[in-house]
Amino acid sequence: MSWPFPAIQSTTVHAARLYTTAGLHHSNVIAKPVNPSFGPNPYPGCHPGADDPFGTLPAAIPDVLFASSTQVVGEETLVFPEGMGFTLDTSREIATSVHLLNTSPEPTVVELAYDFFTMPLSERTEELAPFVMSVNDFLVPPRATRTVGATCSTFGGNIVSLMPHTHRYADAFDVDVVRADGGEERVYEGGAFDLESDIEVYRPALALGEGDSLRYACRFRNTSNHDLTFGYGDNEMCMLFGYMYPPAKQLAGISLREGEPCISLGIGALR
Repeated sequence: MSWPFPAIQSTTVHAARLYTTAGLHHSNVIAKPVNPSFGPNPYPGCHPGADDPFGTLPAAIPDVLFASSTQVVGEETLVFPEGMGFTLDTSREIATSVHLLNTSPEPTVVELAYDFFTMPLSERTEELAPFVMSVNDFLVPPRATRTVGATCSTFGGNIVSLMPHTHRYADAFDVDVVRADGGEERVYEGGAFDLESDIEVYRPALALGEGDSLRYACRFRNTSNHDLTFGYGDNEMCMLFGYMYPPAKQLAGISLREGEPCISLGIGALR
């Protein structure tokens, strides 16, 4: 779905809140430049490919305005530390993928809304940028428990928030900072899948040095009679999302298959 930016005075977002009924699986609210070939998206629909968050790379890096926890119900709020936020480019347009999953036996109407809380640019002390890591191919056999994950090099910077993304077969989600000198620090421990928010905000931020890595691990307990693979519906995902600063250190870490090295892309260098 797409939305044009409303008329706003202050464009630096320091907090956001989602309101949703049951049935929202996940949503990525992003902003991208208007495609000159197509023109603005036909609200509320989208031109083909508009929901691809990386389709404009390397010409433009998308803005991630909100990413919600898996199957959360009610409210979910993200508040950055004082003075921190990301700044909107209102010449862009909002194009978002909204994934719905009705786990009940009856039809349901899903309703959702977002609030974004802004502050003057003069109050911003640190500009934030989103980062993402993902294992894009794995397999967990029926009635088996297996840990999927990767270790992705970083380019330094400071982690302000973390949020895992898995589905209902997740039994645990752990994140460690692996220092260049060999030291390790557990910075996130997530339990089994539930309907609560999984966003963690760090005060102070987690400082990363050049050569430090982030290691994340998703433990899946496959109670089904089919293989679990990367995908929608009754399959799984192992992804890590968050915000960091400065934007020049922004990264994307992709493991094409479980067990293969993570490919770390310093997309902040493209800014």
